Amino acid sequence: WMFLATVQGILAWSVPVYGLTTRSERWGDLPNGGPFWQASFTAFTINYLIVHLKLLLVSEKPLQGIGLLSFILELVGYAPIAIGLGSEMAPSHELLHAPTRVFTSWQHVACIVLVPLAALTPEAVEVAWSWSRRRRDGKWRDLMDGADMASLHSASSSDGGDFQMSDTDSGDEHVC
Repeated sequence: WMFLATVQGILAWSVPVYGLTTRSERWGDLPNGGPFWQASFTAFTINYLIVHLKLLLVSEKPLQGIGLLSFILELVGYAPIAIGLGSEMAPSHELLHAPTRVFTSWQHVACIVLVPLAALTPEAVEVAWSWSRRRRDGKWRDLMDGADMASLHSASSSDGGDFQMSDTDSGDEHVC
């Protein structure tokens, strides 16, 4: 998981900073609210989303109401705080107007949406695979729970001790 987290962090920083700025915008004079600070803010937002979405992916299901409420409040609360950090009243002016510019730029918004999706794809696939396996295993258990008890018998020691289920309609036996 450390390797994956490292790759996600690299993606979160590299894609917006190197994809949305030129070399000269990254080096030398970095004007307040300029392209570098917009890309930096985009990278921070991407990291924020990756962490929160990863927590949502790995949380116990079903998600408790307080957990879901906390998740939603944190995401909704991020925008006004971010905009406040880009205002004249902020303690530092590096982000001056950067959040507003980021949220109104399709390139920045595309990064904010697509990079977390790409970064979290391995976890999403693993969670989907795990969910699918549990669901399949659960269906097998449900079948076993609802099976006709007369059709179940344990094998003798000469059969290798396998548990068998007879299909009373066809006479077939299935080794479990």
